[in-house]
Amino acid sequence: IIPVNFVNITPVIVTNSALFNVRYYLVQADATAGNANNLANLWSYTTATTVYVRVDTTNGCPPAFGQINFTIGNKISLITTNLSVDVCDPDLDGNETVNLNNYKNNFTIDPAVTLSFHTTLADAQNDVNAIANTQVITGISTFFIRFESNNSCTNTAKITLTIKAPKKSDLL
Repeated sequence: IIPVNFVNITPVIVTNSALFNVRYYLVQADATAGNANNLANLWSYTTATTVYVRVDTTNGCPPAFGQINFTIGNKISLITTNLSVDVCDPDLDGNETVNLNNYKNNFTIDPAVTLSFHTTLADAQNDVNAIANTQVITGISTFFIRFESNNSCTNTAKITLTIKAPKKSDLL
């Protein structure tokens, strides 16, 4: 399932969206008629789909029409989509700073793939609320990674980092 948020697409279609009423339809005749069979702002598709666009102005000019062809391509190939890593806490303070980019090669060896990091799977899938690649972890920390490339569709994965404290030696 590929989620689409038309609120994010409308500003790409018209430069000042407040001056226009942009509606999206699955049937061209519905777009031409301008009826109420338009798609909701949050929509998803599972196969290649054409969406018809109707743009009405607020000043009474004739509507403009277009179409968007949504396709499904191959996702970025990942070595794994779920990685668990123990992180050593050498100073025994219960936390450790990690650079999440350092784990990229556990997921992909493609240098063209870029990563963003998120605290929820939904945020990673929707490409919102990215967090910094450098994080201070305590206990068990879970992050979601969004992988992007110009050559493939996005993919996501999960990484769980667990702080492991070494045993303090009484002899050393």
